[in-house]
Amino acid sequence: MGTAVVNALIQHNDYRREFLGEKPLPIVEFRERIVTQLLNCGNSTPSGAQAKVIASTHHLRETEERENGKRAGRRKRRYCVECYSIYTETCGRDFAKKKAKRVTTECAACHGNP
Repeated sequence: MGTAVVNALIQHNDYRREFLGEKPLPIVEFRERIVTQLLNCGNSTPSGAQAKVIASTHHLRETEERENGKRAGRRKRRYCVECYSIYTETCGRDFAKKKAKRVTTECAACHGNP
């Protein structure tokens, strides 16, 4: 892992010198930027205050749609629209598919009842 970081730093510094005309980054600062980006990716869920605002402006209700086949008695679960959009913007679709909550509720006030 350390070798990969050093190689990435060399390429990054070459790019900064050639195309941007900037000074090269020290390795410590480069590693800090990598860690910061990785940590920000998982902390994109709404905070408590944001969650209260979201909950107060939406009127959630249970869906009436049911699964087919073996799971006919269960309600359909879909991705939470808010969580999915936040994760998609910050970390990409693949991460959002893994981390976004699956819920059985929908908002009666929103267009299309997401």
